[in-house]
Amino acid sequence: MKFYFLLLLSCFVCSSQGQEKKLDCMLLQKAIQTEPFKKAFNLCNGNDDIYIVDTSKSFSNCTLNYLCYRKLFISNELIEAVSKEIINIYRIDRKRNIFTIYFHRPFNGIALTLKLKYAKGKAKLLECKSGAF
Repeated sequence: MKFYFLLLLSCFVCSSQGQEKKLDCMLLQKAIQTEPFKKAFNLCNGNDDIYIVDTSKSFSNCTLNYLCYRKLFISNELIEAVSKEIINIYRIDRKRNIFTIYFHRPFNGIALTLKLKYAKGKAKLLECKSGAF
C-alpha cells in the first residue's frame, strides 16, 4: 500500500513540475495590451506583422489577438531574419501570482520589464521599467 501511495505521489509531483513551466496565454495577451508595452515598442504606428519570440517556451501554443490592427505571431524558436517587428521574451519571473516579464527588441535595443499581478484571467500592471541594452 505504501508503495502505491509513493508511486502516486511521485507521479503527481512530476506532472505538476512539468505544468508549472507553461503559463496562461491570457497573461501574455494582457501584458502586450498594456499602454507601456504599446508605447515602448511604438506598435500602433506601422502595418507589418509583429513577431514575439518566447525563448523560455513558457507560452507555447498560444494564439494572440490583434494589437492596433496588426497581426501577432508567437514563436518559441529564434527568428533569423532581422526585422524591426521582432520582440523577444527573454526571461519570466514568478512569485505566486505576480509575474515579471522581460521583453527586448533587438532592432533598436529597447528593453521593457512589466510586473503584473495575474489571477483568474485578470491582470493588473504593478510596475514597468524601460530602457535600452
